Amino acid sequence: MPSVIPAALARALADKLYDKQRAATLKVERLVVDALDADDEQRIYALVAELATDYATSEREAARIGGLVALAATAVALTHINIRPFLPHMVPPMVSALSDGESKVRYFACESLYNVAKVSRGSILRWFNDIFDGLARVTADSVKTVKDGADYLDRLVKDIVAEQAATCLDWYEGDRDDADSEPVAAVAAPRLAFSLDKFVPLLSERMHTYKPSTRLYLIEWIRVLDSVPGLDLIVHLPEFLDGLLRFLSDPSDDVRSKTQSLLGELLNEIRECVELQELHSSRSAASDGAPGFAASLSAAASPLAPARSTGSARVRSSTLQSDVHVEGRFAAEPPLFGYRLGDAAQRPASRASSAIGHHLGALADRPQSRGSGMYPGSDGDSPCLADAASRSAVSLMSSALASGQLPGMSDELRMAARRKTIRASRMAASASVPGSGVVIDFARCVGILVPHIESNDQEIQGTALAWIYQFTWLCPQVIVAAVPLLVNA
Repeated sequence: MPSVIPAALARALADKLYDKQRAATLKVERLVVDALDADDEQRIYALVAELATDYATSEREAARIGGLVALAATAVALTHINIRPFLPHMVPPMVSALSDGESKVRYFACESLYNVAKVSRGSILRWFNDIFDGLARVTADSVKTVKDGADYLDRLVKDIVAEQAATCLDWYEGDRDDADSEPVAAVAAPRLAFSLDKFVPLLSERMHTYKPSTRLYLIEWIRVLDSVPGLDLIVHLPEFLDGLLRFLSDPSDDVRSKTQSLLGELLNEIRECVELQELHSSRSAASDGAPGFAASLSAAASPLAPARSTGSARVRSSTLQSDVHVEGRFAAEPPLFGYRLGDAAQRPASRASSAIGHHLGALADRPQSRGSGMYPGSDGDSPCLADAASRSAVSLMSSALASGQLPGMSDELRMAARRKTIRASRMAASASVPGSGVVIDFARCVGILVPHIESNDQEIQGTALAWIYQFTWLCPQVIVAAVPLLVNA
């Protein structure tokens, strides 16, 4: 088959001078635009195939760079309207070039893949696993220019995942495993371009790394995926929990602190999932006509409901506690790592505005005993004052967190606030669909935590014990079954 690239243009693409290569890519872009105007799709296919096979995978370094840059120029010329059918020929050679032995090729691979991803957006998620695997290497590259290019690409892919991972459908049906077995008249069910089931095994494999930069890369990706509405990464927690715990022994303070923060966020999400399941169970019992149950359910669901007596079942987490989790927890049963209401007075007030700080101070001065005015119907003088302060503080803090407008709020806190809003929406949506809760394999999680109790690293040991303590409230049956293992540990 004759070449669709003119001889002079072919020589310029493989030239060692970058200026000549850049001029050649502009001519390639012009060829694609002319083919689109002439509605000559076959010519574009031939051009992309030639660039991918004869240039991007050539043995000559200059030819590989020219081919990658020309493919990126082709993507820009195609725009997001026409690029989809050509992605299977463009993306694989670019991903392969991320592992090239020459640093210049790796850099231009990052640049070209960035341009293709910016044009195609969600359509590129079909190759997310390959891109993630390649980025895990180049984000830890020893050459600064390559690392900077990888960081730009990484941020763009994170934006695409956050926006479209839960909604973008897989448009390419060529590799369906069941394509031959389905009847011709049958319509295949749509599937997403991004699949957690396919990604989690790769994530679990990469958690065995010892490079601090790669560990930070993995931590950030877990945090991003956990914040995407519609993706329940927490269901796959047992697959990467062991690796996260081992990150706590990393020599880098940054790795340890971010790992501890992520583990706290995951534990909070577990608690919220359990609350959602309890809500479904309560509504189911109420719908079955349990005597007096509806009244108790509405009382328990109130944000200002009094704490239950010692003889009744403990409330695992309250609405008030959940609303202010990002900056600190107020008293509720059980306390998180022993933090109770009285400790709030010792917390620094610099993270909140003066108005919020005033109301938090009022909350901190509230009595803690059950015989005080904090609880309606007790011997206290003015329970309404405490409830008014609670209402005001919760309203101010919740609105500030939801909008991410607390003074001095870091990017991590803004992301945590976003996750809080997402989970609140998930709970509101799931409440109308009984049985739609997230199922967490607590038994596997406990089996992972128990060996870490014997760890020589105090931070790993303390974190494992703290998680098991929280699990005694979240899944008591699993903890009871694991008592022999805990005793031996």
